[in-house]
This record gives sequence, C-alpha cells and structure tokens, in this order.
Amino acid sequence: MGDKEAAKAAKDEGNKEFKADNFEAAIECYDKAIKLDPEEVQYPANRAMVHLKMEKWEEAEKDCNAALVIDPEFAKALDRRGQARVEMGKYEEAIEDFQKAKEVDPKTKNTEDKIDSARKLLEEKNNKEQEAKKKSKEEDAEEE
Repeated sequence: MGDKEAAKAAKDEGNKEFKADNFEAAIECYDKAIKLDPEEVQYPANRAMVHLKMEKWEEAEKDCNAALVIDPEFAKALDRRGQARVEMGKYEEAIEDFQKAKEVDPKTKNTEDKIDSARKLLEEKNNKEQEAKKKSKEEDAEEE
C-alpha cells in the first residue's frame, strides 16, 4: 500500500473514531494521514472538526489555516475556521470566512445564519467597548 492509500485508510479510521466520539483517537488517525499525505486538504480540515468538538479553538484555527494553504477555497476549512474564530471573539474575521465559504460553495450549511450570528456578536462587543469608553471618560471628568 502506497502513502496515499495508507493516508486514506488512516483518514477513514479517523472518521470512524470521530463518529464514535473518540476524539483523541481520531486526532491520532488524522495526524498519521497528514504525515503520509501532507498535500491532501481534507486531513487537516477533518482534524479541525475534531478540535472544534473538543472546544480547542486555536488548534482548529491552525488546522484550517494549514488546509487553506493547500486549497485557499476549501469551503469546509473556511467554515470551520469561521466557527473557531467566533468562539475566540474574532468576529470580523469569522464573518469574512463564512462569506468566502458561501461564495466558493453556496451549498455550505447555514452560512447566512452564521454570518448573522457573528454580526450580532460583533455589534454586542462594539457596544460594550463604546459603553466602557464612555464610562471611563465620565469617570475621568469626575476626577477633574
């Protein structure tokens, strides 16, 4: 069996482990697949999905970045990176990822909902920052 075939077998095993919620085992399988075939975009994208399930946002973002180096228009990686970025509070970047995912593959699931949700979170963040600045200015004025 060649490296590509062995990598696909490792990926298939990783998918089985993922479906069984054996996330650590799935990561090991995807690690093996990536080592055997580092040019296959699906392997780091799959590992990113595991990291999302484990709430390891930075790792998910890194895996998506790796996948997007291989294929800058891989919609699943864009979508997953967007999900990770929302969880890390990177709302503007997440919106860009979701929009690009929708652009390159209109079938990407729930992109409009994800964009709307990220926009609302960004608006809330901006409102809180404005309120904090306003409060700080008021406190500074009181001290004078």
